[in-house]
Amino acid sequence: MITLAAALIAVLAALFVYNSPACAQQMPTGPLNEAQVRELVKDDLLAHLDGAESALGWRQILTTAPRLQAAYDANEVAADKKFVTGPNIFLTGTVVSIDKTIGDKAVLNLYGGKHPYIGPRAFILPGNDAWLAKLEKGNTVALACDRVRRILANVALYECLPKAVYVELMVGNYMRDLPKLARQGNEMAMFLQRKMK
Repeated sequence: MITLAAALIAVLAALFVYNSPACAQQMPTGPLNEAQVRELVKDDLLAHLDGAESALGWRQILTTAPRLQAAYDANEVAADKKFVTGPNIFLTGTVVSIDKTIGDKAVLNLYGGKHPYIGPRAFILPGNDAWLAKLEKGNTVALACDRVRRILANVALYECLPKAVYVELMVGNYMRDLPKLARQGNEMAMFLQRKMK
């Protein structure tokens, strides 16, 4: 079943990308409440994190743990250029182990491809212990991380959040910044703000 949010995002994308008069006839004419707009924003981010183009301009770098490790194994300079200078990294990977550092920070060791003991290490931000406690070796995880760098043979990812926590944070930030984005001339933000009135 298509949600109102998914349908509206699809129509919005068609209007802005293709400027289709037929799509304009399907656009809901009434105002949306804040919860509906929040759902639209969330659906757009979730679709983007699954590989779809974002109508709202999300720009996360999407990858997998094996692809990230392979990029650094092939050419560290090129990998730094791609992953270090960009926006947040969103990756999926298979958990090899769930550990703590000497400083008591949680770290997920992820399967990195051809080497069983070499793979990305994701340092999880505090406050996610309940999520970490439910994980098991072999689980697939989706993480958003703020920074990446190579340490010896492994790739280290810092300030990582589970997907659900990251999505709620980003949606909240977008909703908070919606008036500012609209004032700056962002067409989608202006449209969403007009629909909320």
